[in-house]
Amino acid sequence: MLALRRVLQSVEKGLETLTQKTKDMQKLLDNLEEALIIEQPKTRAKGRPPQARKRSSARKAAPGKKGKRQTATNAVLSAIESSGSGLSTADIKARTGLTEKKIWDIVNRLKRQGKLKSPRRGIYAKA
Repeated sequence: MLALRRVLQSVEKGLETLTQKTKDMQKLLDNLEEALIIEQPKTRAKGRPPQARKRSSARKAAPGKKGKRQTATNAVLSAIESSGSGLSTADIKARTGLTEKKIWDIVNRLKRQGKLKSPRRGIYAKA
């Protein structure tokens, strides 16, 4: 009976130690979370807060057209129209700054609509 009591006291002491270590770890974790929350705004870009920033997009007012907005499709179409013999996707990319994927999507849509044709492989001209 005495041996069992000593084992139980040993287990109880171990549990108290574990409980204390758990509380200490929780305090350290809380301090770390507070430090991360405090440091988070420092990593943001300087300037206006995110909700006050204006979205930048490729849509700008078209030259000579008041009230009309320049869409990516209009930018591609006007770039192709301005060239006499047609443009490749690399040329369109250089003139508009759009990605190749976006250019291909736009060109395919314009071809389906009948606004573009392809006189040679990889070259797009106004229909």
